[in-house]
Amino acid sequence: MPSAQTEALVTKQRQLLVDTYGDEGRQILADAQAYADGINAYWEAHGINQPPATVNDVIAVTAFIGSIFGAGGGGEAANGELLSKLRASLGPQRGYRAWDDVMLAEDPEAPTTTRKRFDYGPLTGGPVHGSVAIDAGSITPLSARVVWRTRVQQYDDREVAAELGIAVRSLQRRRQRAERE
Repeated sequence: MPSAQTEALVTKQRQLLVDTYGDEGRQILADAQAYADGINAYWEAHGINQPPATVNDVIAVTAFIGSIFGAGGGGEAANGELLSKLRASLGPQRGYRAWDDVMLAEDPEAPTTTRKRFDYGPLTGGPVHGSVAIDAGSITPLSARVVWRTRVQQYDDREVAAELGIAVRSLQRRRQRAERE
């Protein structure tokens, strides 16, 4: 059971959703209530004797899950922005090839912790329904660890290579190959 202090904190978060997002915040709370109602219906249908799930429970669990999977970052937004910058600077096809070349998927030079190979899912060759294209220069990082500049030509090779976890020379070779293609 959550403490009174925990319940008070999460209740403040509920109000913050409404204060910050207005109607969208109210919709988020309505969705959370629907989710809690679904949990309660499942428990009742299966004879599970638990105190009813509440919106506060949904918010708390969502925050907990976010803390697990959000910890340590993940660079997908930055990867998407880099793709956008490379396409703008090199053209759509060459930019994609350059971006694909510096990503660590199937890269024999990528740092690994196992020698076992794992297959990635098939690439579609185009935009995937629901994928968001990130505009170049639209991200303001919260961490000083990653500072993206506004144009790909301004990147310092050492910074980019360090962020990608590859050698500077490897980055330069890949860029040269992409420029020749």
